[in-house]
Amino acid sequence: MSERIRHEALCDGSGTFPEPLESAFPASGLTGPWLLHVHCHLLFVDGRIALVDAGAGPPWAPAATWFPRPGRLLDALRGRGVEPTHVSDVVLTHLHSDHVGWTVHGEAAEPTPTFPNARHLLQDVELNRLRTGSPGQRALFDTHVRPLSDAGLVDAVDGWARPMRQVELRPSPGHTSGHQSVAVDLGDETLLISGDAFVHPMQVTEPGTLYAYEDDSAVAAETRRAILADAAQRRTLLAPAHFAVTVAVLPVDAAGALVALHTCHA
Repeated sequence: MSERIRHEALCDGSGTFPEPLESAFPASGLTGPWLLHVHCHLLFVDGRIALVDAGAGPPWAPAATWFPRPGRLLDALRGRGVEPTHVSDVVLTHLHSDHVGWTVHGEAAEPTPTFPNARHLLQDVELNRLRTGSPGQRALFDTHVRPLSDAGLVDAVDGWARPMRQVELRPSPGHTSGHQSVAVDLGDETLLISGDAFVHPMQVTEPGTLYAYEDDSAVAAETRRAILADAAQRRTLLAPAHFAVTVAVLPVDAAGALVALHTCHA
């Protein structure tokens, strides 16, 4: 990697998804329990410290209704010498409960921003999706986005954006309408922090694999195909949110398998 950029994957936690694979990925042939990992990613770029996604959150956070344990992101950060006040940028790939959990902390009745010195970057489409969505979505907005907005910490972007040198925000819709990925230019390769564009390794080898909780499965499949097409032209390190592998090389090897660079053992 570039000497000016350092990346670390943070394992916020792992646990069994509340539905078996055959329910989450219908018609895929996958069966049995799904051990779901929740990863966040830390970037050190030109003196800035950027966090990509904010995990499952404290015990009262909405993800606790389906994810079996609270996240440990803050301990993971401190284990790397990073206090919440050190973080200058928080990039949210999308506003699902297992990606925004630690944007706030404190008590459920009065959540406060966890990263008070950070701008929180998200797509404007995603912000509007949550703000005007279902009662559950609006409740998540109230607890995990409104406190950031009230503190002047939300930086909504419209489409492709370059918030830092060598860091690009790329719309990657389908999982949600405003989903984005984070592409980091490492010189001769790209690190792609892909959020939930891929939620299971099978979607790398078979990008048309449907996930039951995608907002638009056809668009999500096209997004995956586009990412894989780009990876065929330029070596890409894929950093997904929910694989056991935290970083893998794209495209897959000749045997059709991911080449893992880093694996989470949480």
